[in-house]
Formats: sequence, C-alpha cells, structure tokens
Amino acid sequence: MIEVSVIVSFGYWLGNNWNKLYLFLSLFYLFALITASTVMRIPVGADVHFHLDVASIWASGQNGMFSEQVMTVNQFPYPPLFHWLLVPSVWLHIEFLWAKMLQIILPFGIYLTTTLFMMRHTNSKATVVTAMILMSTIGFTDGTIQCRPQGLAMLLLPLTFHYLLTRQNKGFLVANTCIAYIHGIAGLANTWMLLLRNYFNKKMFKTFLTAMLLLLPIIATTAIYFSGAVTKWGGHMDTYQEYLLFTQPQNMIPYYAGTSLIGWAFVIYTLTKWDRSTELEKVLTLSVLGLTVMIPFWADRFLQYAIIGLSCLAGLGISRNRRLFYILVPLIAVMLVAVQANIFWVTFTDNWWLYPPP
Repeated sequence: MIEVSVIVSFGYWLGNNWNKLYLFLSLFYLFALITASTVMRIPVGADVHFHLDVASIWASGQNGMFSEQVMTVNQFPYPPLFHWLLVPSVWLHIEFLWAKMLQIILPFGIYLTTTLFMMRHTNSKATVVTAMILMSTIGFTDGTIQCRPQGLAMLLLPLTFHYLLTRQNKGFLVANTCIAYIHGIAGLANTWMLLLRNYFNKKMFKTFLTAMLLLLPIIATTAIYFSGAVTKWGGHMDTYQEYLLFTQPQNMIPYYAGTSLIGWAFVIYTLTKWDRSTELEKVLTLSVLGLTVMIPFWADRFLQYAIIGLSCLAGLGISRNRRLFYILVPLIAVMLVAVQANIFWVTFTDNWWLYPPP
C-alpha cells in the first residue's frame, strides 16, 4: 500500500508541467556532473590536493587542524569536519575516486537542497526559475564542483534557512554549527546576520545564546589567528579569478556571477519594502547582505556563496511578475544552454582547471 501511495503521489506531482520541467533540468544537470567527473583524469582544481594532504594528517592520528601543513599554507587553523569526511578514502587508498564522487554529490546536492527548499516554501514555478538560474551561472558549478569544505557548507545552507523559517531551533543549531566546523568564519558569513537578528527576538534569544556557546571555539580561534587570516586572504591575489575581480570587475563579475546578479534587484526591493516582505525574503536578504563582509578578504568565494540566496530571491521575484518572467526567463534559458554546453566542452577537451599533485 505504501509503494502504491508513493507512485500515485509521484504521478500526481508529475501532472504539473513545472514539475516535469524541474525533473528534466535536475536529471540533465546530474548527467552533466556525472559525465564531467567520469571523463576527468583527476579531481578539479588545486584545493582538493591541499585538503587531501590535511586528511592524510588526520588519518595518521595527528591533529590536522593545527598541523604545520595547514599553518604554513593557510596561516590559519582549518576546521575538521570536511577533512574527516575524506579520512576513510585515505585509509582505503581511493582518495581521487572519492574526490571525484564528491564532485557529483556536492554540486548536485547543493542544487537539490536549494531547489527543494524553494519547492517547500514557494511553488513549482519559482523552483524551476531558481533551478535555471543556478544552472545558468558559471560561478555556481565552478564553486561547487571542486572537492573542498565550501561545497559541504553550501549544501547545508538551505537547511539552515528552512529550519529557521519553520522554527525548528534544534535543526537550525545543528546545521549552522556544522557549517562553522566545516568552513569556519567564512561559512558563518552566511548566517551571522540571521543570528544577530535572533538576539533581538525574545522568542529566539535562547537559540542565539546556544548558538554562541556552540560557536565559541571557532570564534575564539578566529580572534587568536585573525592576523594570519588577514595576511593570507587580504591581498586580493590568492587566485587568478580573485585578481580579475579587483582588476577587471566590469568583466569578471557579470561573467562569473551571471544571472544570479538579478537577485540584487530583489535584495534592494526587499529592503525598501521590508515591512511588507515575507519572512522568506527577509531571511534570504539578510544572508546575502551578511556575506558582504567577505568581499575584502575572499571576493570570489563571496560571489559563490551569494549565488544561493540571490538565485532564490530572483526565482521568487521573477515568478511573481508576469512581465519580468516573459522578458528574463528566455534570456536565462539561453545562458543555461551556454553554461551547460560549456561543461561538456571543457570536459571533452580536457580544459577543466586540473592541478596534478607534484
């Protein structure tokens, strides 16, 4: 009976044309990620090799968070949760295979948690537009396909929004704390304004105090080693794309942030109509605004993290406005085709950003 009920419910769900389109987009994106990770010789990017090195330190029984490797390269202790996820692959000697599997799991997981969050709190039409924006933004796949802590933190971010909106305080505390112990203060840039808002909310004050207690080790570590973080991340030259963001912002920002930039119009709209905005719009807006503290230190990661909140705001706003929908959705669709075609092109021409280990 349960199986029949599930089939009937799924059939009813597919009766909605927007749901059919969402399913098609999701399967296509999954296929693109599987193709890329299957064809690629080694995992994408340089960061994965650093994180595998740290995981190897943990796997040998040492403290990777404060290891010489981390303090030399990062000049700042690295939270452990993501590296613990890699440790079993080190023990089994399947580091690259596991990293390539995470190149599928993380970006598609982030896509799913974001779009299912929208489906839960909005409607199928807004969900599809959000999915299209994610798939049509170069920075989304570039920022999430790499096997690194940020991807795992981004996967949990929509859950923190959901728990906050549904007032599941324990769920919010767990998800937010995990983000902090995955990506440290950078991960908390997504939620610090939401926490600060809870400080002024009498009903949520207990949640705020509990969150501060759980985050105290990360906050204390940040304060102690802050000078190292400034030295490492304050020069705007850590990556070539960050260099371009500051030297050629007029070209790099539209190219990298793509259609997610539409969300900024709805950030402004929410701020100007705050009293009439929904709680969903307020949560997403505060998260995006909180991320701006990253710009002086980690501008490229700011753009990557912000894509989630901006895409959700844009998806919701465009779906509500008939004129905007018919103007913007065809343009987003064109960008989606171009970006997805690019994934296959860089895959089969071996043009992914690949840094083999020495």
